[in-house]
Amino acid sequence: MPKKTKNSDKKQDKAKEKTKKKRSFPKTKWVEKDFLVKCSIDSRIIDSIDINWDELAAIYEDHINKIDKLENIATYIAETLRRLPYVHSVKSRIKKPSHVIQKIIRKSIDDAERDISFSNYQTEVTDLIGLRVLHLYKEEWEPIHKSIIQEWDLLEEPTAYV
Repeated sequence: MPKKTKNSDKKQDKAKEKTKKKRSFPKTKWVEKDFLVKCSIDSRIIDSIDINWDELAAIYEDHINKIDKLENIATYIAETLRRLPYVHSVKSRIKKPSHVIQKIIRKSIDDAERDISFSNYQTEVTDLIGLRVLHLYKEEWEPIHKSIIQEWDLLEEPTAYV
């Protein structure tokens, strides 16, 4: 058995420190196979794109931890929209964590140059909160649409199904 030296201990410490620095997101309890099954993702797809497995799992866990906050934001926005003229009702939803991961993978497949990471997924996935505003008559969509555009800085144009 080789004898340990101070230099070998220092090298091991540096290697451990380097590994720790690489990982900038929380360690998840997910096992990759279980995670892929839960999210209905084929492991061959993950291998074919440049996405880090640990980072996807960390995004999943982070989104779970933010659901309560997102629900509060959705409630605030829905209540604001309900006060607009012509609004009959408002429905909201928070994107499920597995759907967030599926969307990140789809976006990465569609655009290989797109870099979606733990630090930017909340701005890259623009529908973490979804709202549906219902009105009774076709012509009522325009004033609702105008009010939404004037009130908020939107990343995407709202869709009106009339």
